Amino acid sequence: MLAQHGHKMIPIRITLLGSAKVGKTSIASGFVNNFVPQIYTPSEQQPTYYYKTLDHKHEVTHPHTGRSTTVIMPVLAEVEDTFAWSAASDPKRKTVVNPRPKQQERVRSLAAAGTAAITPDAELLKPFALVSKPPAIAHRRMAFMVLFDPNDEQTWNEAKQAALKVKEADEAAAGSTGHAESHIVLMLVACKMDKGLSVEAEKIIREAKAFAASLPPSLQCKLEQLSILDLCEVRKLFKKTIGAVIRQKDLWTETAKEANEAAADAERFHAHAPTADGNIDVTRVFQSQAPASSNE
Repeated sequence: MLAQHGHKMIPIRITLLGSAKVGKTSIASGFVNNFVPQIYTPSEQQPTYYYKTLDHKHEVTHPHTGRSTTVIMPVLAEVEDTFAWSAASDPKRKTVVNPRPKQQERVRSLAAAGTAAITPDAELLKPFALVSKPPAIAHRRMAFMVLFDPNDEQTWNEAKQAALKVKEADEAAAGSTGHAESHIVLMLVACKMDKGLSVEAEKIIREAKAFAASLPPSLQCKLEQLSILDLCEVRKLFKKTIGAVIRQKDLWTETAKEANEAAADAERFHAHAPTADGNIDVTRVFQSQAPASSNE
């Protein structure tokens, strides 16, 4: 049985971590744009956001009848491409693994204004660039993909560091909430599998499988192996990650306080008419809110 999810589009943020040249930007572009850049351009010291809308099919089992229903849930995948892990100082690393970053401007409230404000149309997304960092829609980080090249031991060592930082951040976040909460999703991804594996690389793959198995089951971490050039496998990986997030409702459901704040922002959003070119001037919406002084 197929049913339509009756709620607004669900923003889900997936954050990419890893060393330089492991393919973070390529995998994000491959998923969102069906295009893999052929020229390497280092990511800047601020995250870059990619957006893709999709209908996610989610299996729901009725608690009394046991009957299974497939629900179509509209999702806005927000892919956060971060700077090279090796190029970051320790304080900066803590910033990108924080599951609940402080929002300087709640652009995510555009989601509460209606799904028409969140479309793959580049012209509608263009105003987001007018808002200072971070231009995020989702209210928190929900999943992390940690990428590495098995033929480069240094990238694997840094991937382990990143994964352990995510584990620590998840434990700290769960401990500070004071109530049971879903844990973030962690994917360990071995990229560039099309280049073949040396003897040392095969050893790293075995170590990576054992490392993923040693992490807490709550993180659902497994080793994924793919070539970034295989866009079908890239899409499968992102859909698998989104599915893991969807199954943990606490990850993508805002608290009552957050929902009320978003609704207030949406009311301010509706109070402003479009500019002459038809776009909403987002800077006017948030002009009454001074940016926070902290980084995140």
